[in-house]
Amino acid sequence: MLALWGAKGTAGKLWNVLDTWKAKASGPITGHALPCGHLLLEEQPELVVAAFREFFGANQ
Repeated sequence: MLALWGAKGTAGKLWNVLDTWKAKASGPITGHALPCGHLLLEEQPELVVAAFREFFGANQ
């Protein structure tokens, strides 16, 4: 699973996002914070797409 969250949002400030998902998931978890708030796709669409491409192994 790929977890992305905004570094300026509350999720990363309130929880350790990766550890939270690792406790709930049965498979591997990867991810990181992006330099934005809560609305990742609106604030950093290029970074979200780049993370998806890397996660799914797509060539750019």
